[in-house]
Amino acid sequence: MSCKLTQSKVNSCTKKQKQGGVETTMWLYNIEEGGEEVSYTEATVGVVTDIILPTGAVLHRVDTEKFASSFGHSFEKPALNSFFPQTVNIVSILDSPEDLAWYTEILRADKVGVVVLDNNRQFKILGQYAGLNGSSGDGYNSGNEQGADVSTMVLLDGAETSHPYKFLDLGDYATTKAYLVEKETI
Repeated sequence: MSCKLTQSKVNSCTKKQKQGGVETTMWLYNIEEGGEEVSYTEATVGVVTDIILPTGAVLHRVDTEKFASSFGHSFEKPALNSFFPQTVNIVSILDSPEDLAWYTEILRADKVGVVVLDNNRQFKILGQYAGLNGSSGDGYNSGNEQGADVSTMVLLDGAETSHPYKFLDLGDYATTKAYLVEKETI
């Protein structure tokens, strides 16, 4: 069975005014907790209206700096199959034992879902079903001068089969953000 193109794509002036980057907050969650898996309610294809967390599970808020962190996706089609590799780069400053404990934990976490707030006030879900995992790489280099960057980077990566990401949308920005805050812990 072959896959066929069924939709057109039109740009508007509003779409052309969008900007890249990630806002200052992300929400991370375990795809599986206590033997239960997260489930989702989708209003339409690609638009999630509810993240149903396992009993006792919460969203973990991660604050970062505007334009410091990023997320992305690509497309892979090695043969007859296809999928969307995803990455989330979280840049933060670690200056306490609690920060260091969080850093160690997130690098070792398996199957993490991430809700990213982009600079267009849209909430996007990555790692929805397969989850993202901490990835190998350089996390920190103090530099050799006073003005050097003192931030640490966490790279999460994974892949999903259905979409590069999905939108979380409960009607408007304020309602969606309040929904996330209600499910979070700091």
